[in-house]
Amino acid sequence: MDKELMKDLFELRKKGMEVFDKYEDQIVGFLRKEKVTAEESLQRDLLFEMYQYGNTLFDLIEYMGTEVVQEGNIRFNGKVMPLMSELEVYIADKTDQKVWVRVFTAGEDKIYLAGLNKDLDVNGLKARIRG
Repeated sequence: MDKELMKDLFELRKKGMEVFDKYEDQIVGFLRKEKVTAEESLQRDLLFEMYQYGNTLFDLIEYMGTEVVQEGNIRFNGKVMPLMSELEVYIADKTDQKVWVRVFTAGEDKIYLAGLNKDLDVNGLKARIRG
């Protein structure tokens, strides 16, 4: 990815987090307000959505800036990864193009990758972890 774009994204993240931190008490107070007008109800819903998506955006920008720290094949049978471990796997998409996909480990009796077909044989998939 272009270094200038990443620089600008990190600046956006930094500025956005500063705004959220600066107004955190005001935002939380408004979200917790019990008696609201119809207009305030809409504003509260929109503010909650903005806060939620903003934090998701900040997390994704941070994730994009982390380096791959481990790469290899997934071996669930030899060593079970903890649930909700975040990793990237190299698979064919719907158009049969090879892509990296961000997934999480899930399951109880049988570990699978959340976001992919539960029946997908994950053993031997090329994978990497950022950190």
